[in-house]
Amino acid sequence: MIVLSGQNLMDVCVQVYGTPAALFDFANANGLAMDADILPGQILNNPASEQAIKVYADYIAESGKLVISGGQPSAIDLLSTNADEVIVNNNDELIAV
Repeated sequence: MIVLSGQNLMDVCVQVYGTPAALFDFANANGLAMDADILPGQILNNPASEQAIKVYADYIAESGKLVISGGQPSAIDLLSTNADEVIVNNNDELIAV
């Protein structure tokens, strides 16, 4: 999982596992405290977790939704996700939805 701008560890956990309940497993597998600061572009491991809620995780992944509680992702983040909901040009102008 590549961290997007505006994401915290809880956001990434929900993005990957469909629930914040897997936060301890996720943080531990990455050698992080549960309240650790993470940076855009940081690569995190996605270990299996018994806390995952597959139906929610699948919905998030299949719908192309992004879980970002700290503001809007940058245009580069959106383009790098392959989520075909938003395409912007170099001036951050919306050109397709």
